[in-house]
Amino acid sequence: MSTTEMSTSESSPPAEFSVLYIGQSPDLTCLEHWASSHGITAAAPPGDEDAELLCAVADADVLDGHGTGNQQSMLQRARALRIPCLTIDQAWSLAASAIGRRRTAA
Repeated sequence: MSTTEMSTSESSPPAEFSVLYIGQSPDLTCLEHWASSHGITAAAPPGDEDAELLCAVADADVLDGHGTGNQQSMLQRARALRIPCLTIDQAWSLAASAIGRRRTAA
């Protein structure tokens, strides 16, 4: 295959992913640490230009409406921007999949 025929995934470096973590539970901290060690960065609260944001992950307290006012605002903002908002269990699956796909594309 010539260089002009290379697919985008072969000629470009793997995409960087960032995730917005909302909450303070130990399970969320564990996920964030693991994801960070595998190249997924923690994002700042979302703005209108956050196209590279993979998703938001909220712990059970936040999803149940028991988080702080700031946490609830971040969750509402992410939802308003149509950023997928996941539970911690869903995020583990997505993160592992994203990392696996990035490694096979490299």
